[in-house]
Amino acid sequence: MSNFVAILVRKKTRVFALVTTLMILLVAGLSFLASPVIGGTARLSGETLFFNDGSRNAWLVKAPSDHTQLWIVPYVNGGYQFTQRGAVFWPNGNLTVRGSVSQGSSKELKENFASLSSQEAVYILADLNPVKYNYIADEGKTLNAGFIAEEVPDLISSDEHKAVKTMDVIAILTKVVKQQQKELETLQEEILSLKQTK
Repeated sequence: MSNFVAILVRKKTRVFALVTTLMILLVAGLSFLASPVIGGTARLSGETLFFNDGSRNAWLVKAPSDHTQLWIVPYVNGGYQFTQRGAVFWPNGNLTVRGSVSQGSSKELKENFASLSSQEAVYILADLNPVKYNYIADEGKTLNAGFIAEEVPDLISSDEHKAVKTMDVIAILTKVVKQQQKELETLQEEILSLKQTK
């Protein structure tokens, strides 16, 4: 890892490139990428850092000098396929992944299981205030929809209330929709029963 940091610092790569790379390693859970960083080989060529170049488990990190993006791309089928694989981190904080992103959710990773009540889920959903906004760092001022992390209930907020846990929001929505579906089925049965008694 120290070789990786030294190469980035030596080439005066922006701090965002280092932070972005480390965040992708940690957040995306790419253990197969971390392995070559820690124990494999690294080679710098211009704006591109190659890991295990020439091997089956090769990756590259490319940070163009104009700092418009940071690419992390695997070596697949004889080349680095920028348009089909990997991830792109943008200076405004956006991440584009060519593929899917999965959050670890195995019961082997969790403890203290407890049911989420329908009432609790409804209260949390009622406390959410969807807003439109743009990120300060986004020069294009692209509109987004979402929540203000400081305003959401603790259960779906990060510890410091600076981020929203999106999988937790999905769990809340799932519970509320299931409850509403049960209520809808009950109402349909009552309506059917009333029609039959006429």
